[in-house]
Parts: sequence; structure tokens; C-alpha cells
Amino acid sequence: MDAGLATLMVFVGTLGGGAVTAFWNKKAENYATKQDIGDLTKITKKIEAEISSDVWDRQKQWELKRDILFEITKKAGGVKRTFDNSS
Repeated sequence: MDAGLATLMVFVGTLGGGAVTAFWNKKAENYATKQDIGDLTKITKKIEAEISSDVWDRQKQWELKRDILFEITKKAGGVKRTFDNSS
């Protein structure tokens, strides 16, 4: 085989092999990125659920406090009227 042809074949093979390697490396990188995005999406949804739950809990606590204070105020007003009427 001619040395020039052999050198050309090695050169083309090296380029082709490099291209194939680069292609598969890029594919692997894309797959890893896709997996990372999937993981981040799951984590984000979990955080959103926790925040939503915390907000709901705080809202319910506020409503309970509001209702208790309303009842206390109502009863205090009734007590004052009772003392006012007894004089």
C-alpha cells in the first residue's frame, strides 16, 4: 500500500473516530442534562407542595385565632352589658 494512501486513511479514520466520539459524548451530556432537569422538576414540585402546606397551616391557625378572639370579644361584651344592667 502506498504510504500516502495509508497516511490519508489514518487521518480520515482519526477524524471519523473523533467525530463519533464527540457525537456520543454530546449525547451522554444531553442525557445527563435531561436527567438533571427531571430531578430538579421533582425537587421543585416537592418544595412547592411543602410551601403550600405551610401556607395552608398558617391560614388555618390565623382563622382559629380569629374565631377565638371573636368569641372572647363577644362574651366580654355580654359580660359588660350584664354589669351595666345590674346597676
